[in-house]
Amino acid sequence: VLLLLVRNYGISEKVAGFVVSVPVMCSVPVVVFAGRLHKLGPEWAIRLLSFVEFLGLVLMFQVGELGGLGPLVMLMVGSTLLYAANWISNVPLAPLRRRICIRDHWALNVEGVTGLNLAMSFGGSFYGPVVSRAVLGVSMKQNLLVASLALAWLGCFLAVELGVQVLLQDERAGQGVGARGREGGSCQNDVGLNDGKRTERAEKAAG
Repeated sequence: VLLLLVRNYGISEKVAGFVVSVPVMCSVPVVVFAGRLHKLGPEWAIRLLSFVEFLGLVLMFQVGELGGLGPLVMLMVGSTLLYAANWISNVPLAPLRRRICIRDHWALNVEGVTGLNLAMSFGGSFYGPVVSRAVLGVSMKQNLLVASLALAWLGCFLAVELGVQVLLQDERAGQGVGARGREGGSCQNDVGLNDGKRTERAEKAAG
């Protein structure tokens, strides 16, 4: 985006550096309200954030010729929505980790799942600008960059939507933890066992 601002909008590199920080700084207050997403439940919270990301991408598309502050403001507003929603998208996904992890698996236990999530997040933070620079190396058109972001968003949206549906299907069917939980291998089952043990100890102490 920094290169885009300098080449297409005629902004100096120094000013562009400040402008690029606007979406990040505007996203900070949003984090304060991220906890309220839990009230919506993971499924609808994720869909809400996906819609905000999509809205941000729509606003980032350039319509007509560049001129005045209008296109620049739209680009910054869209970038802010996209960045903020993507930043806090981990909030509704975090409670689902215990349903993904498998206690006795060397890679899919809770530590492994958390580490994989962090690795993918840092990997995206590194390769995102690299891919964006490669796209701008082909063409400096703003819409080409936004289209590449939209393609990545679509892939993530479909993957997350499918994954959440699989994780929540047992609850919809009223089957509790599900197959992995019945086999005694899920981290969510560990939570239930620990709660049961604490209740049993409390009853013995009271008796």
